[in-house]
Amino acid sequence: MVKKVLFDTDVLIEELRLKDKETTFKILKSQKAKLYISSISLTELWAGESITKPKGKRQVAQLLKEVTTIPLTNQILTRAGGELRNDRNLYLADALVAATALIKKLPLVSLNRRHFEKIKGLNLYDIQLPHTN
Repeated sequence: MVKKVLFDTDVLIEELRLKDKETTFKILKSQKAKLYISSISLTELWAGESITKPKGKRQVAQLLKEVTTIPLTNQILTRAGGELRNDRNLYLADALVAATALIKKLPLVSLNRRHFEKIKGLNLYDIQLPHTN
């Protein structure tokens, strides 16, 4: 059982879309893991289509009460820049999320593992969900 995790944005989107099903978020929350997100994920959530309606805004705000947001620091930004130099196909947002996980020494939970598999030293936390089998 993991004690702390950093979620990629896609895990939070899954939770918003599948609120009545077992999700990665619910499983880790039930295991009493400390849940973190990068401030880039916070930005992506507020920019997403989930908040186009008042109900969506409330759902996002409620979900964010259950996680701790890690702000971007110079150390994280520098590490993300290095990751972008190493892999020109890496997206900026993914580089920032990965750098946050690396600097804070947190396992990263993502439903898009292929975005992160080439990043050396990154601990990708694997969880199997009933609805994905």
